[in-house]
Amino acid sequence: MADSQTCVTCGKQAPETETNYTLISAQFGWRLTRYKRADGTLVLEWRCPTCWREFKRSRNGAASPSPGAPGSGNRIGSERPSSVPPGSGPPLPTSKPGRIPR
Repeated sequence: MADSQTCVTCGKQAPETETNYTLISAQFGWRLTRYKRADGTLVLEWRCPTCWREFKRSRNGAASPSPGAPGSGNRIGSERPSSVPPGSGPPLPTSKPGRIPR
């Protein structure tokens, strides 16, 4: 791998791999987070598996982070369950014409 990644929390060096995709795999468990700063600059942060667990735990318990900040939940991939859009659920049962449903 041309670039060696470093955990932004503890400073640990990522293991040598062919690609960054391999770091994200279940074998290595590294995670990449990204967000935009107020000035529009994109920030990429690598975390080792241990620091990722702590980051995720603190992010879920954080009190009102600012919108767009890491862990704010206002990004793709947050742990919030998605809701089903209206009208996209299973069809409602229909009754036969002229019959009153009980």
